[in-house]
Amino acid sequence: THGGSAGLTDLVEVGGFLVVEPGSVLTVPLSFDLGTEVVRSVGPGRYEYRLVLAKQPGMDRDEVSIEVLLPPGARPLTVSPATMSVNGSTVVWKDTLLKDTELIVVFESSRTQ
Repeated sequence: THGGSAGLTDLVEVGGFLVVEPGSVLTVPLSFDLGTEVVRSVGPGRYEYRLVLAKQPGMDRDEVSIEVLLPPGARPLTVSPATMSVNGSTVVWKDTLLKDTELIVVFESSRTQ
């Protein structure tokens, strides 16, 4: 959904409805390529990517794994939360989603594509 009734613009929301039986576990892989419009320039050759993960009410053990692949030749400068791991141009966050969480990756690149 682009835009929205709350006055937000340039946001994309991904959602769905899945039935999970009590006592069972469901893993849902989600993969998509993002264009350069999802990063924000924060200086010459420096960019910021943010991802907000909303905690689903009533779910107390949401295990989440997020992998961000930066453009070829990019170098991560800072990541948040500090529990994110960096391996070359790949940044990974794996944790239990206990509250709404914002992932932030600031990286250096001569190009964003």
